[in-house]
Amino acid sequence: MMKKRYAKINQESNFNERIKDSENCYIKSLEMEREECHNQLKKQQNEFDELQEKKTQIEDKLAENSERTKQIILYLLEERKEMLEYLNGLQKQISSTSPSTGRIH
Repeated sequence: MMKKRYAKINQESNFNERIKDSENCYIKSLEMEREECHNQLKKQQNEFDELQEKKTQIEDKLAENSERTKQIILYLLEERKEMLEYLNGLQKQISSTSPSTGRIH
């Protein structure tokens, strides 16, 4: 009777140890998976930060180019205005001098 009881206790103890070992393996597996997910998240966050920085740089360059283009257009419009005023002045000179000389240009 004592042997049976000892064998049963020993069997239960072995069963509990196997369950404990199984739980430890499962916990280690989950911890490794968590660590891997954490590393992937850090890597993706770093990539996101780099892309965000590149995006900001591109937007800054675009704004600079847009401003430069605007300044060039304004300059060209001013030049055009001055040329038209100059041509208008020449036409007035020509029209005012033409009737007195009798020449047709």
